[in-house]
Amino acid sequence: MDKYHLPWSHDAFQQLTVLELLTDFWEDYYRRNPVETRRTESGDVVYANTGDPLIDKWEQEIARGLVPDLYEGIPQKKKDRKRQEDSLKEQQRAMLLAREISAEGFSDDYGDRRKANR
Repeated sequence: MDKYHLPWSHDAFQQLTVLELLTDFWEDYYRRNPVETRRTESGDVVYANTGDPLIDKWEQEIARGLVPDLYEGIPQKKKDRKRQEDSLKEQQRAMLLAREISAEGFSDDYGDRRKANR
């Protein structure tokens, strides 16, 4: 009943049927949560007929459980450069993860050792 700016207990709502009250409730809910209008029973959010054929194609592929080629529609030079950048980022992530694993248990805090030696 957000659109009326009245509390649920107001007299104007006492004459409405349960169906009318539920309809108003769900209108307000979907107005506040527009993504929920596209949620399926399984919990997935599906966008269709976005007006962009490429996005619609990707959404259909995702709905079928496929991984879409997000580089589709990009000129080949940019596509190659972007894939190379992504590869470098992945290598950096792997290197940082390896460092974290190898340094596990290591601490730069020597404060306790100094106190123990005194």
